[in-house]
Amino acid sequence: MNCTDLHEVTDLLYLYSECVDTRRFDRLGEIFATDAEVDLGYGAWQSIDTIIAGYQRLLAPVAGTAHSLSNVRLQLDAGSGRSTAYVHAWHWMPREAGEAVDQPADFLFVALYRDDLVKLDDVGWRIRRRRARRVGPTALAAGAVPASMSPNGG
Repeated sequence: MNCTDLHEVTDLLYLYSECVDTRRFDRLGEIFATDAEVDLGYGAWQSIDTIIAGYQRLLAPVAGTAHSLSNVRLQLDAGSGRSTAYVHAWHWMPREAGEAVDQPADFLFVALYRDDLVKLDDVGWRIRRRRARRVGPTALAAGAVPASMSPNGG
């Protein structure tokens, strides 16, 4: 494990948050391998096209997000590795004038990302497999959580 690899993988993890929060789903191919698998707890997505479509669908009802990563830990070998990082992901729902008690929930998703990494000759480090394990029983929310984001998928 060298400093360049550590920097590149850490930057890759932060780029993920930036791309999701700015809705640049077209850039997820810079983060995930083409044959990647992602499971955030709503069912697994396999292949980069399915991953992009999954994020588009999952976050369509959300007005904005802020994914903050912390406690990043890396184990890297010559061409593969693993990472873990805690994510605190705020999700803000659209508001209609006059909404009160039954308004859509703003909520905080707290989880541990566990990633399998691969270093590809032509493009560098990519996430080959991501698993999110929730910390706590569910997201912290006030209001009604949309069905697409409930633990059982609605």
